[in-house]
Amino acid sequence: GLVALSRPRFVRERFERALAWVRPARTPTVDVMTGVPGDTPDKIRSRVDYLLRLGCRVAVFPLLALPGTEIWQRRQEYGLEVDERRFHLVRSLRTLPEDAYRRVVEELEGIAAGGAPLEVAGYNILFDPLEGSVARPEPLATGPAVADPAGAIAASDQQVTIWVRD
Repeated sequence: GLVALSRPRFVRERFERALAWVRPARTPTVDVMTGVPGDTPDKIRSRVDYLLRLGCRVAVFPLLALPGTEIWQRRQEYGLEVDERRFHLVRSLRTLPEDAYRRVVEELEGIAAGGAPLEVAGYNILFDPLEGSVARPEPLATGPAVADPAGAIAASDQQVTIWVRD
């Protein structure tokens, strides 16, 4: 998944250390992109469950395969079905057929409706009829900026981004 998106490999121990560093300042919010190569319903559920168990707020959204990007150029290799009428959102892939994708998104929406710190955004655009409206979610958290002299964290009142690399 991450390698196909030219992102660094996920290292659980480093990620958990970074969360421990951020927690005194705020509740971490973690973005989870779905529809990446290799995604399955179980992998999506597992990622979200892991992050919720760690006490994170979680924002889940679908992958965009924009023209000119590597993921766009390799979409056939990865078996991605991209909806060009809907902002180039990935609609399905070999390991995540559209009906299974819809079901796992509905499960996540149910978890969010139950009060979990989970935002499920962008799927109304992906799965609803084209004439449907688009909701704009509010920011998940606000708070003071975090200073990081090493430059591994970018922060604002709306978001903290942590780069965890080998």
